[in-house]
Amino acid sequence: KREKASDSETKRRRSVAKATCPFSGFENLMAMRDEVLVKVRDVEQLLQHGRETHTCPYYSTRMAIPAAQVVVLPYQSLLHASTRKASGIKLKDQIVIIDEAHNLTDTISAIHSTEISGAQ
Repeated sequence: KREKASDSETKRRRSVAKATCPFSGFENLMAMRDEVLVKVRDVEQLLQHGRETHTCPYYSTRMAIPAAQVVVLPYQSLLHASTRKASGIKLKDQIVIIDEAHNLTDTISAIHSTEISGAQ
């Protein structure tokens, strides 16, 4: 058995390295979330605003979803239940408008199917 180190010989341990994103400040995310809800912006405008304020546009817009009146997203995200749940999107008592609906059946088929090769 190893002997315990005395108080004068205590070992120094490395602290766990923590990766942090410079765009993840909570106050900045909340401020950008509020700005997203005030004015309709496209993706490029959100990206530019995020760069100017050093805020992540992805997470700030995700935080805005519950309070938003209009949410625009790819219908693949809307049709896949676990993705929809992870995004916090609830369809009850909502109006859904699908653009490019001629691709809808292919998308549904692709989302809910898989291919198995002979080797598998």
